[in-house]
Formats: sequence, structure tokens, C-alpha cells
Amino acid sequence: MENQSHMKACIIGLGETGESVALLLLQDPEIHTIHLLDPNPKTYGKFLDLSHAASQQNKSIELNQFKNSADCDVVFYCAGFRNTKNADRATKAKQNKELIQEIFQGIPIKEEALIICISNPVELMSEWIYQYLGEQVRVIGSGTELDTFRLRHIISTRLNIPVEEINVDVIGEHGTSMTPLYSSGKIQGRPISDYLNPNELNFITEELIHVASTIRRTQDATKFGVAQCAFNIWKSFHSESPKKHIISTLIPVELKEKLGIEKDIFVSIPAEINKNQIRIQSNLNLNKTELAQFRKAAKKIETIDISIK
Repeated sequence: MENQSHMKACIIGLGETGESVALLLLQDPEIHTIHLLDPNPKTYGKFLDLSHAASQQNKSIELNQFKNSADCDVVFYCAGFRNTKNADRATKAKQNKELIQEIFQGIPIKEEALIICISNPVELMSEWIYQYLGEQVRVIGSGTELDTFRLRHIISTRLNIPVEEINVDVIGEHGTSMTPLYSSGKIQGRPISDYLNPNELNFITEELIHVASTIRRTQDATKFGVAQCAFNIWKSFHSESPKKHIISTLIPVELKEKLGIEKDIFVSIPAEINKNQIRIQSNLNLNKTELAQFRKAAKKIETIDISIK
């Protein structure tokens, strides 16, 4: 990567999530230039407003300068067709796959770049970007990182325990087939079962699955949480200290065999990230119920991918 004080970022799709990412990047001292790519004429007002914010930070923002965006260090993919309220995240999958091909035909991406996909269905979208661009760039998705922090927030609120004292992950699919790992989770260093019984955990899981719908009762979209997740992943990527994130990534061979998956799909699993490195943690400690749910999530992703070819 180039000198960190002159790093460049690109945001593809300037909807509510894209603009939330842009606001976060304006606070990053290592980002000098932000390229916004969205041909919708309605985005000009956002671009102008963000430019006024950027001028206060001595940063530069460019709109739809496709050639200039070729040397960006990180690309946040926020484009896509939004589902209707309460619809499955995969409803618009075919349209979104076609959109990826259309977009990346006109955007040259340098080999050292990191692409962070935020758009849903995030595992499939990440996979399709990877398939289109090939292995010359690193492609990951925000995955179930947001679900993980949503779950921790729910438990924190329920038990009145600080979020930082709750350590439980969600893997699999960012959708209704997400897999909370209660069996290995900890609260204040103790097993979750010391605090919550199975019925309570089932209730919490249902709340987690429907939390996005709850937000969308009064908001057009969920945006702040996932934007912060994507930004945190990027910050860890060039940090000295390693940090665990739950990202969408190409399924490791050993997990394919364990889950009975034939395709090279993307799933959400833990990874340790720092110093421009992503180390996938494929040795997952799952009980039988969690393994069955994870297998269900992977099969769902595989089935959708095959069905829309």
C-alpha cells in the first residue's frame, strides 16, 4: 500500500449505507481522497454536501471519476437493488448479480486493493464480485459482523451487562439462517448458559432475526450499524494489532467437506485481520445444533447461487 496519509477510498453506490460509510471515512486521518461512484443524478446533492464536510477535514471528494478511482486502496461496495420490507435478502439476487457485472466492467481495480462488500445478500454478492474480478484482488463482505454486535447488544440490554463483557459470535448467513454460537459464547468469562436458559436464548434469536424489520418500521434502511462494521474491518486491515471480525469469505476446503458443500461459495466465519493480512479461522467449535444450522445456511447460499445462473 501507498503512504497511509495519502490513501484513497472508493464507495460504489451512494445510498444511505454508502453515505454513512463516507461520513466515517471523513474522520479517518489516513484517507486523503474519497471517490463516489453512482450515476444516479439525485446523488449530486449528497456529493456537494459531503464535499462541504470534506473541506473542513482537508480531504478531497470526487464524483463519478471512474478512471481516477482505479488506484484506490479500499472499495466499499454499497450498490444494489433493495428488497421490499420484510422480504428475504435474496429476493433481488439475480438483479444484483447482473448489476455487479455491469459495474465492474467500467471500474479498473488495482491488485493491492481490498474490496469490502456491504450490499445484501452479502455472502452471494461478495462471491460474485470475487468471481468477476478473479483472485488478483481481495474480496470480503461485512457478513455477520453486524449480527454479532446486534446479538451482543440484545444480551447486554437484557442482562444490563456491558457489551464488552459479552463474547458471542454469529456465523453462516447474514439473514434468517444466521447461526449464533451460544455453546462457545461467554458472558463475563462464564458460559452463556449460566445467565440464560434455552427458552430465553430462543427468544433472543428470534429478536435478532427480526431486528432489521424492527428498524425498518420507522427507517427506510438499516445503515449505521453495517457502515460502522465495514469501517472497523478496514481499520483493522492496516492496523498493527490483530482483531477478530466475522466476515464473508471464500469457504475453506475443510469446511466445505464438513458441511457437504460442493461449490466454492462465500460464508460468514471468523477471521483475524491486521497488517494487510486476513487469516481465516476455519476450526470452529460447534455443537450439533449449531453445525446443523450452519449447514442449512451454507446450503441456502449454494442453492440460491445455482438457481439464478
